[in-house]
Amino acid sequence: PAERDEWFRACVLPEEIYALAIDDPHGQLVGWMVLSEVRIEEGRATLGINLDPDYLYQGLGTDAILTMLRQYFGPWGFRSMWLEVSAPNRAARRCYKKCGFVVIGRKWCQETALAGIDIFKDSRFTDIRRYFRILNGTLEMLYYDMRLTAGAWRLFRE
Repeated sequence: PAERDEWFRACVLPEEIYALAIDDPHGQLVGWMVLSEVRIEEGRATLGINLDPDYLYQGLGTDAILTMLRQYFGPWGFRSMWLEVSAPNRAARRCYKKCGFVVIGRKWCQETALAGIDIFKDSRFTDIRRYFRILNGTLEMLYYDMRLTAGAWRLFRE
């Protein structure tokens, strides 16, 4: 709670971005969600989520997203939510599918975090190499665009 409050006070966010804390069952701040590109008139926003790696695979992300979606499509009255996820992030893709999101597109984006690593030779990347390519000398990673509509959310919950 104190850590969460400090984090929120430290956030200086533009008007069209909203930050939500993710706490563990003991009230410890373990991550956050951000709604960006909020388009009230279109009834949509883009979701971003980040969890402390020590809290992955415990259902906290799924629970946080489902809790937020009840508000988002209920009292807040939004009509759709969008997100993008890197193809190698299988855990996040499973989480989003559990929450009702569907893939609506894919795109290749420049990957700078892995600059200097030859992922096509490094054995740590064996299982995810298919999600990378070199185009014009630039390393790119595959991303999926996902969406959830209010109608699909209602059907998903039944």
